[in-house]
Amino acid sequence: MKNYIGLNIKYLCDKNFLSQREFGAIFNITQAVVNAYIKGKSNPQIDTIQKICTHFELMIDDFINKDLNAAQYTQKEVPAQKQHVSATNEQNTPYNHEKDALIAALRETIDTQRELIATLRSRLDNTQTKAS
Repeated sequence: MKNYIGLNIKYLCDKNFLSQREFGAIFNITQAVVNAYIKGKSNPQIDTIQKICTHFELMIDDFINKDLNAAQYTQKEVPAQKQHVSATNEQNTPYNHEKDALIAALRETIDTQRELIATLRSRLDNTQTKAS
């Protein structure tokens, strides 16, 4: 039986405008590991699968056994009893999950840019010192 984990991780990255690095940061895994999942060279551990499914509000069975892109998957079906609880709790909305992921990705980008600026300043200082 085929599993769709790698294909679905790629789909989730694309759908949510996440790089492999940003996707990995959400789940504390490296970009190289995410790449290995996408290429089908390895599969995530069950706790990582659970975190991914919880974060993106997916059924584990769907994540593993269905092509989410082909199914035009939106989110898991929630029993009516739980829908009321979710509706009253704004923190569990898909929008907030996407917002949190975007904020984390932007913070990571800012940190990377700060590191780059520091490196460039250091190189500029070295160049100026050599020139004088």
